[in-house]
Amino acid sequence: MSSTILSGKASAAFKREDGSIVYFLFEKTHESNVFPQKPNWSCIAIGNFKEVMYKVFHHSTACEGGCLVGTGRRLIKPENYISDWRRKLTEPVQIGDCKIRLTVGNSYLCHIDMHNINKVEDALKNIGREDFFETIKTGNASVSLHQDIEIILALYGVGQVFPPWRIVEHYMTWCNPQPEYAPMSSAGKVNNVNLHVYQVDDYTLLYRNDDSKPWKFEYSYQIINKFICDYAYENEMQQTGSSKRMIADYRNLCLSAPKLPKETKFTVTRITDGDKTYDRDCVDQLAQELGLVEKGQPAPSVFSLFFGDVKSQTAMYRLTSLHADKVALDIPEQVAHKNLYVQPDLFCEAA
Repeated sequence: MSSTILSGKASAAFKREDGSIVYFLFEKTHESNVFPQKPNWSCIAIGNFKEVMYKVFHHSTACEGGCLVGTGRRLIKPENYISDWRRKLTEPVQIGDCKIRLTVGNSYLCHIDMHNINKVEDALKNIGREDFFETIKTGNASVSLHQDIEIILALYGVGQVFPPWRIVEHYMTWCNPQPEYAPMSSAGKVNNVNLHVYQVDDYTLLYRNDDSKPWKFEYSYQIINKFICDYAYENEMQQTGSSKRMIADYRNLCLSAPKLPKETKFTVTRITDGDKTYDRDCVDQLAQELGLVEKGQPAPSVFSLFFGDVKSQTAMYRLTSLHADKVALDIPEQVAHKNLYVQPDLFCEAA
């Protein structure tokens, strides 16, 4: 499997006239299956502290599955990737102002990609800069990195129209450190998390982090990645450093999850609102594999099975591929209370 190899991180920043700080995050990377291997710097995020950290947390999910690794193909844990970026943000360098002439075309190498011109127009309207969109259409648009930062954030900020490497390059940063630009630490109380995890087979877990949500089948790395984005990020914003322990603890819980009891009852519904062909076919194939109907026949509209009835790998694959809204679970109460992870105070003292 190919991977992106990470060999460097750097942060830069400047202070706006209103006193707020805009951060620029850069990573030096190359692809393991592309030769010759020439690591290059690219900007991965532009925005305020919360925005760039949001990008860092989402980027960290590539570490859990091994898609983002260190030099020598060294595995990186997401919590260490996040922690290292947090340190980098305490020592940003200055990024200088410069004039950038915007290129417009149909190539991803252009600053403005015409395939996304409608999104560009909408983004500029949202900040009241329709006039600049008219300038872009003339092909003579340019921006100042500092003076026009609102335009840059609207088009190249976190979650906006274009990736930031299209507009900012590493050579624009200076070498002079700006420790006064470092973000403030937070010491608030982290939010409680209820954890429910069962091992289904060698690869799949059954989980939910909220009693009001349906149970879902996922691979362990997918569950951990969702936890990082949905829970660890918000808690890191509440308490600096809390995510490192939270992610590690959550991974340990997933790896040591108890096996799903054989007495667990699944009630499967064939047709639901907005049913997709794949979901319906998956239910039919499960019923056929369990011998509930003949091959090629549709499953009953509603049917039940016990987890212990699922013997073959094919049946297990069909079961774990079912959409969450098709399955209702009844886990034996005496077993559930004994083995289920319900630890609302697990992370209350995260540091």
